[in-house]
Amino acid sequence: LKNVEKKLSPHGFFRCNSCYLVNLQYIRRIDGYTVYVGKTPLAISHPRRKDFLAAMTNSANGGQILNESDQY
Repeated sequence: LKNVEKKLSPHGFFRCNSCYLVNLQYIRRIDGYTVYVGKTPLAISHPRRKDFLAAMTNSANGGQILNESDQY
């Protein structure tokens, strides 16, 4: 999965735990440590949650990295 993750990360995929790569464009919602891809709930691991949320936010902003002043 690690090799596939390297190949797919430039195409909007991010690992939410040790078992799943998620296409960030298909996320419908996040509820705590659960991400819903379509209607399918997937667990977000505690160590990956912060980076996963950052990747999702970055994806939602069209891949643009925001400056601190842009976040307020």
